[in-house]
Amino acid sequence: MASLLSKNSKVILTLPTTGSPFLWRNKIFNTKDKAGKTELSENIRKVVRGDVQQADLSSLRIHPMFDNRWRIVDALLRCEDAEVFVNEEGTYKCSPNMACLRLERDMSSFTGPISMERFMSLPLKVCKAPFFGDIAVVIPYKAFKGIADPESLKLVRVEDHYEDMGLPKPEEPSDDSDYERCLGGYIYEPYDGEDSKKFKTYVKSKGWFIDSFGQVFKKPTGRGDEKESTDYDSDKDDEE
Repeated sequence: MASLLSKNSKVILTLPTTGSPFLWRNKIFNTKDKAGKTELSENIRKVVRGDVQQADLSSLRIHPMFDNRWRIVDALLRCEDAEVFVNEEGTYKCSPNMACLRLERDMSSFTGPISMERFMSLPLKVCKAPFFGDIAVVIPYKAFKGIADPESLKLVRVEDHYEDMGLPKPEEPSDDSDYERCLGGYIYEPYDGEDSKKFKTYVKSKGWFIDSFGQVFKKPTGRGDEKESTDYDSDKDDEE
């Protein structure tokens, strides 16, 4: 059973154009049958927001100025079974993903007949333009868990906790389309300083982590380069 689980259980890591990488839908996809593979494919399409194109794994590297969860992703990209998927028309339709460097084979000094073997042996160089749009990295769950704590890349659906925080619930709860469009239900922007205080106090009591872009993760990564958002403290100070 363990070997079956490690082979067929996969996750999708979303590399967004804004914010930090996160585990798509906090879900493990079981791809042992056709239905599971179809579900995985459909969700990859939703991550990249359009027609899907698989990219060469060696063509993606994380820019060194991006830290913490981005560095975890950079390590995951070195896993043999990792797969990278992008929007086929991302260059024309999507925003640049500045964290995701695009590499290409350097043919500047190449001479003679070309073959795939010779092409793949050429050194890589960084392209002037990065990848575009949100990117999906598919990786076996076992490999993912061996490098990172899955909880540190899972987002909290904060909307489900508003009442416990002492905050008003939205008139219309966020649905799947809101999640796919803008992480609806998983991002909270406090209305004022008092709401900010309630929100951050509750997050701290649960042991969650507020990222600088407002994402709330179930756990901190524990890395030395992790920086929690200070925006809520600033709001509270402004109120005072």
